[in-house]
Amino acid sequence: MENRLDREFKHRLEKETIEVTRLKEETWNKISQELFPEPIKKTNWVRGITATLGTVAVVAIMFFGLLSGGFFDQTKDDPVQNDPTQGTNDPDAFGSNDEDHTKNDPENTDEEIPLEDQFEHEKEVEGIKEPVQVQLATNDAWRYIIYFDKDRFLFTHGEEMDEIVFAEETDDQYPEVGMEIRRITDLSTEEAITNAKESLASDGMTVLREEAVDWPMEAVMIEGIEGDRDDAEWNTPKHRYYIAESDDESLFMFKQKFFSVGSEGVGMRFDWMLESFEVVE
Repeated sequence: MENRLDREFKHRLEKETIEVTRLKEETWNKISQELFPEPIKKTNWVRGITATLGTVAVVAIMFFGLLSGGFFDQTKDDPVQNDPTQGTNDPDAFGSNDEDHTKNDPENTDEEIPLEDQFEHEKEVEGIKEPVQVQLATNDAWRYIIYFDKDRFLFTHGEEMDEIVFAEETDDQYPEVGMEIRRITDLSTEEAITNAKESLASDGMTVLREEAVDWPMEAVMIEGIEGDRDDAEWNTPKHRYYIAESDDESLFMFKQKFFSVGSEGVGMRFDWMLESFEVVE
């Protein structure tokens, strides 16, 4: 492209130079005939003036030729020149809209989507004897979700723990029923197990079982009953702990509270709820 422009430039320059020279000679001859009827010899200073006038004329013709687009325009087929938005650092070339186009891209935003907007709010699951309608509960600070039986239980948030409790009040003849959810960041798994055993002891309970389980979640399970197991009645309180490790090196401790006759009822319902527990990264 550059060679082509050079050739065109030289061609036009030669053409215009010849034309200017011809006009210069004709003009000089006319002036000479009118002012000097007799032939005279051109002096060096006259020739210098003439040459200077000729050069100025060439430059003037070239200048006006460029302004009028007389030379070959090689940029007309250039896609960058035709599209001012390509190959430019001018922010105004793309319009005056200052909107950040990345804000509608979920992958380019720092705003965290609430957990309740990422999962079904309600769904039906297979219960112990019949399908159960469950409802989503979330804790964005602790980054977990759990589904609970919404017809029989309520989910509540607390400063130190969340809790799932009976939706209706029970008679005094029934021991406390519910499930506590705690997140622990300052204890090891062994220390949390020790604390669970000490809590059972302070509640006057005897440890019935301690084992690693994989259902309803992977955890260490510790279960205790009030008093001596041989003296248990239908309403004897029972507590069951699950201690589960999280990927961020924290722990979750679940404390289930029910009573002897409810071990296969309420206790099993709590386990079915725990099966839906999930820490969301």
